[in-house]
Amino acid sequence: MKTFKFKDRLRKEIMVSSLITISLASLVIFGGLIVYYYYSINREISEESERITNQYISITKYLDENLEMYSETIFARYVDGKLTDRDLYEEYYHFLSRKERNIRIRLLLLDKNKNLLFDSEKKEDIRLIYFLHTIIENNSLEKGVIRRTFFTPQREHTLLSLKEIKQDSHTIGYAAFLMNGNDFLQNSSGNGTQYIIYDNYNNVFSSSSLQFLKGTLEKISSEVTKRNFKDEEGNYYSKQSILESNMNLIVYKKLESLNILWRFSFIIIAILVFFLLLFSRYSSKKIAHNNSQYVEFISNEMKKVINNKNYRFKVESNDEFQFLSENINQMLDELEELNQNNLSLIKENVISERKMLEAQFNPHFLYNTLETIRVATYYDTELANKLILNLNTILRYSISKMNEVATIKTDMIYIENYLEICKERFERFAYEIIVDEQTEEFLIPKLLILPIVENSMKYGFRERKDLQLLIKVVRDEESVIIKVKDNGGGIDDSTLVKVNSNAFKKNGNHHGLYNAKRRLLLMYPNSYFVVESAGKHTTVMMKIRECEKSV
Repeated sequence: MKTFKFKDRLRKEIMVSSLITISLASLVIFGGLIVYYYYSINREISEESERITNQYISITKYLDENLEMYSETIFARYVDGKLTDRDLYEEYYHFLSRKERNIRIRLLLLDKNKNLLFDSEKKEDIRLIYFLHTIIENNSLEKGVIRRTFFTPQREHTLLSLKEIKQDSHTIGYAAFLMNGNDFLQNSSGNGTQYIIYDNYNNVFSSSSLQFLKGTLEKISSEVTKRNFKDEEGNYYSKQSILESNMNLIVYKKLESLNILWRFSFIIIAILVFFLLLFSRYSSKKIAHNNSQYVEFISNEMKKVINNKNYRFKVESNDEFQFLSENINQMLDELEELNQNNLSLIKENVISERKMLEAQFNPHFLYNTLETIRVATYYDTELANKLILNLNTILRYSISKMNEVATIKTDMIYIENYLEICKERFERFAYEIIVDEQTEEFLIPKLLILPIVENSMKYGFRERKDLQLLIKVVRDEESVIIKVKDNGGGIDDSTLVKVNSNAFKKNGNHHGLYNAKRRLLLMYPNSYFVVESAGKHTTVMMKIRECEKSV
């Protein structure tokens, strides 16, 4: 009776599937025609996109190479006063004559104080000079050439390439090439495709049409960035690509009417419906009979697998049922292997999390230290050298992959380097480090104490300028106790409860405490981590049993 019901149900499902197939076939045919149409459009757009990309890469590479070369030679000599305007113009015209394409390139040179020294077009463009100042002040030019778009008062879209001029590792000025977007691509593809090159802020460098440039600054319309978009004139299809980190390219083309595709699809579908109905009636009977007999057999095989995990399916039908059985057997074999791998993955996740926490470093400390070094270079080079060496030592140690753990003695050396930097930044800051000699060789996670110290500095200096910090490491019977104490104002009771809770998460303030606590527990799961606050004083205490094995 079961086989009979299954056979009838299977036959009915095949008939329903046939009707669905007819519907899907119509969609597939129509979709295929649409796909082909879009494919041809996409191919044209892709070819044009590749052509424009190659053009852009070729031109910017040429500009960058010459900007690098001249910045080290001709431009440096001019800024240093060793070349006259006439000499520079000769080199500039020689540079223009070597270009394969007729592209206008404007040259600007500034001294180290960002004062304009040379402009090949001799224009008094205050907006451009201000724009250059902004780029120099807000970007690091040590990585190489900076690229930005600029819309001139003459309503011209340009591409700015900026490079600092160095002499003996010192910045003595800045050089910039300004390329006009109208000169970028002078020959169209002839297949109706259009393009727009723009930056991440929708500022346009070059475009083949003004159709989708909006506003007084002629920025790209947000609609164009969609794969399919439309306006009053019709529908468009586009492709977006990245030219470099802050420059993008969109190539688009207008779509034609799809009425012809609809008519052709209807004729094909009508013919297909007739033949599919005949075929489905015959095939449903045959398929239902052949496959129903294997269903019960596979059901019995499944019961055997449940009772014996080493049992494997034995089906030889040379069809999908045999394929299914082989895949089930393969799955059963892999389950055991996955079971074993799961333990390994858990261990690897613990190691990965430990490394992630170890790698975190306060960016504000880096910024403030670099600012201190910058100021110190003007009045105390010896102090600047000391700060640089201390910072270099800390950074090298923090990113070193040699070891994930360190002795307390070694770690304290780098903690002291960190505190020395802080002491130079804050005149009234004082610290003291006390380490019991018997604990110096005890292993802890590298830079374990640093996030706690950073936390004390961050919140302590909000309350007082004469912050005092005490780091003390002692032995207590079979344990090593590490204490970090400050007089920075204490912690309120509600925050203290959260920090000492086992559910303390890194979501808000005091993430340095979370970092240290998590790293300590990853290495020493049974260790003790508590934060105490009395009056204006806060103490972080870690207690680690010396005999405990690390994870």
